[in-house]
Amino acid sequence: QLGLIDRYSKTGAAIFIKIGNHHIPKRGGGYKGKPSPIVYSLYVIHGSGGGRKEGAKAIRLADMASVIDTDIYIHAHTHLPMVMKQAFFRTDMSNGVVKKVDKLFVNTSAQLEYGGYGEAFEYKPSSKECPVIYISGVTKSFSAKL
Repeated sequence: QLGLIDRYSKTGAAIFIKIGNHHIPKRGGGYKGKPSPIVYSLYVIHGSGGGRKEGAKAIRLADMASVIDTDIYIHAHTHLPMVMKQAFFRTDMSNGVVKKVDKLFVNTSAQLEYGGYGEAFEYKPSSKECPVIYISGVTKSFSAKL
């Protein structure tokens, strides 16, 4: 309906968001070059599986990090609104360093009323509240809240 069918993926998608103007500090003070935007990487997928229990759904969400290294992961299939963070050591090959970073995992909610296959297979009703992701254009920081 939006005329953007070529922008949708039937599987997963890596998305890069650039916002703000960030000055890169130099050793000894000052800044390097021109300010540049902060870049966030996301991996989004509708997903599959997850089981009936909340723990299994959290495991399914966290497993996304074994597919691709991004800042933020968004999964939808399990319909349990959830937000969690994990630390990770990311290698920076161009600078020969390792940095500890946080990764944000977000599971979206169902948007349908209870019934249909969910009721037929005796799944728990799902909350319709969906997490909101916040990203900064000043420093590289991100969070999500229910």
